This record gives sequence, structure tokens and C-alpha cells, in this order.
Amino acid sequence: MFDRYPSRLVEITARTEIVPGFTLLTDIGRRHPRPPGNRRLWVETEDGVVRDSFEHELVMVVKDDAGMVVFTGCSHSGVLNMVDAARDAFPGTPVSAVVGGFHLIGLPWFNSMAVSRAEVAALAGELADRCDGPIITGHCTGQKGTDALRAVLGDRLKTFRTGSRIVI
Repeated sequence: MFDRYPSRLVEITARTEIVPGFTLLTDIGRRHPRPPGNRRLWVETEDGVVRDSFEHELVMVVKDDAGMVVFTGCSHSGVLNMVDAARDAFPGTPVSAVVGGFHLIGLPWFNSMAVSRAEVAALAGELADRCDGPIITGHCTGQKGTDALRAVLGDRLKTFRTGSRIVI
């Protein structure tokens, strides 16, 4: 299908402002650990099947005069690394919200965590320190991860599902 409409696709390999105020970031550091659930995710390459490096993962930042909202996707690079990438790209700009999955899920899917409750509590504290507003998470955080985040973040934690509408 992609071969049918090649002009509709643009490979993003560096920081790119797609329209004013909407920026895609590709340079995601590794100051913080990446989710351990990544070890179960593989990709087929010319060299065979290897663990996915997630070097292709992007962060989207929506910035206005009040601050920025950080959109993370599934956060295979680690949500703290992704939020820090946004803060590094826009120094001094407050993070108004973080939106995305945090890839805390383990196996079996949706009913486990790939990290301990203490690690999730520490993550929640770090997110609270970096973000002034709501922290909104979805599917790959998992229910147990969401519950553990909520134990620290309380009403600051919101969830989204398919069809959700988020107003920030």
C-alpha cells in the first residue's frame, strides 16, 4: 500500500517542525532505563530477527506560549527519556501535559507489569516533577501500571482509550 502513494510519506530522521507549533523529535537520549518489556519485542532485518532498538521512535511536541504538551506513543524509549528530549529541545518551556502509553505492561498482556510497583511509583514521582499538568496514559501502560501510577499521581493521572477526546 505504501508503494501506491509514496508522495504521502516523509521519513523523519531529524527534528522536524511539521506545522507551526508541532515538532517531531528523533533525538531521544538514554539517561533513564528503557522499559524492560522491550526485551520481548523483535524486528526482522537483513541480518535476521533481532531485538527492536526503537531508534525509529518519535516524540511529538505541541508548543504554544503557555508551554508544551509531550506526546510519546508507546514510550519504548522510556517516557522519562522522551519528556527529557522535549525539555532539552525547548529549554525553559514548561511541560503542560504528557500524553501517551508508558509501556509498563508485561505478560500476560494487560494483567501484569514488567516492573515493580516501587519502580512505577518512582516513575510517577519523576513525571510529576517534570510536568505541571495532567499525565494522560493509555493501552500499553496496562491496568496494573495505571493503578500504580494513580496511587502516586491521584487525579493528575487520566486515561484514554480509542475514541477518547482530550482537552488540555
